[in-house]
Amino acid sequence: MSLFGFRRGRNNRGGGLRVASGPIDDLRSVLADRAVLSRLALGLAAVAALLVCVQGWKQAFPYRLYQRPPAGIAAVVDF
Repeated sequence: MSLFGFRRGRNNRGGGLRVASGPIDDLRSVLADRAVLSRLALGLAAVAALLVCVQGWKQAFPYRLYQRPPAGIAAVVDF
């Protein structure tokens, strides 16, 4: 019984709940966004450009600055 004529109704806590979607549905909804796809494409293009610039598929040079190899390095070109 309320004294001032105001009565609070029941709180419907279950009304705001929903069944969680799976990770595949989340990924599908993210990839449907053109802004996300454009950023992803730009990032992949930058990675490909860096790979070409540094020639990442080649073997690294085994000697570093001021390092002397024990047997020496034979020059291919004349100095």
